[in-house]
Amino acid sequence: MNVLCFDVESNGLHGEAFSVAGVLMDSDHHILSQFIARCAIIGPIDTWVSENVLGPMSDIADTDADARAMRDRFWDWYVAAKAQAQIIVAANPYPVEARFLISCQEDDMSARGFDHPFPYYDLSSMLYTLGYTTPAKRRAYVEQSVRGASGDAHNPLWDAKATAMAALRAIAI
Repeated sequence: MNVLCFDVESNGLHGEAFSVAGVLMDSDHHILSQFIARCAIIGPIDTWVSENVLGPMSDIADTDADARAMRDRFWDWYVAAKAQAQIIVAANPYPVEARFLISCQEDDMSARGFDHPFPYYDLSSMLYTLGYTTPAKRRAYVEQSVRGASGDAHNPLWDAKATAMAALRAIAI
């Protein structure tokens, strides 16, 4: 089974996205395709983002002139990866990932309006149904799922990979 996972970083929970990464991973945890992009943050930087997000993703260079260009490049990757995925999963996709996908669609509604992730699963909900009912238990599950791999939370590429590994483990149960 191939799982497509993506993670978005935005300037606050309701601000514009400035980085997105995704992976298409098979059941053996091989990455079949991956994507990463970043653009400059416009306007004042949210304090929480400054303190918690920018450090872990400091090695990700700007790849796009603006958020629209980043969304367009992501959409091209996403459509190709989605065709190879059996499921699409994000970790707590509301509001950031949901808002990002809606923005991608609104950029070209006539072409993208009906092309949305389906089925689209929330990792937290998947884990809740398996008995991981608290945030601490879900975090521990993800830590066990990454099989010794490491990365920094809020680095969108790492978050996408960790989500994919945890989702594949949850599906195999």
